Amino acid sequence: MVSKKQKGNNAENELAKHYRNLGFKVQVAQRTSVFTGKFYVSRDNDFFNLFDLMVLNNLAISFVQVKTNASHVYAVKPLIEKFSKELDNDYLMYNVALRVSRKGWVLWSYYENKWTKRFFDLKFKNCEPFKYS
Repeated sequence: MVSKKQKGNNAENELAKHYRNLGFKVQVAQRTSVFTGKFYVSRDNDFFNLFDLMVLNNLAISFVQVKTNASHVYAVKPLIEKFSKELDNDYLMYNVALRVSRKGWVLWSYYENKWTKRFFDLKFKNCEPFKYS
């Protein structure tokens, strides 16, 4: 049985590898440890405390939040909308990628103040919508 943290790390690494295979430059948020006086505590330093991956190519910059629990997607979408409005940059794209066990990926993209949703199978090919909750 895989822990929640390891499940999330596996999903992040899988998505980062896919973007690299497509020719994108990918930066994964670095994990750090902090000594509290008695023991070390592992911390995630997300980009802007919100995104797990930064994906770059010649034409676009995209920030990606990776999730493995569908209910967490709907909690992060308003935070991304707020961040987008505060930053007010038309050249950035924001994504929430949900890894669904044994089915594939659901990718929500936020661009120009609207959300779009696409489905991908385990080999990252476009596919028909599937149930994920």
